[in-house]
Amino acid sequence: SGTAYLLGGTWRPLLTLGLPVFFLDGARVGVHGAAGLEVGMTEHFAAFLLLGVEYFTSVPTSSTKVYDQTVFVPAIGVAARW
Repeated sequence: SGTAYLLGGTWRPLLTLGLPVFFLDGARVGVHGAAGLEVGMTEHFAAFLLLGVEYFTSVPTSSTKVYDQTVFVPAIGVAARW
């Protein structure tokens, strides 16, 4: 994945684009896009919140389970940089 920061400073809006892969009856590749905000807490640590969507072109078919092609993927976390 890759991330683009739209502004500098303590409060940094960001966009992320990636290629997620899950393995079930082989590898299944999708597309992930997210937008969010990162807040710099110190020089080396930041907290972030992302709201994203993943789309998979191929999902397995099953009579007992239903797999979604499009999935909402929120994320919250901490990033460390040196």
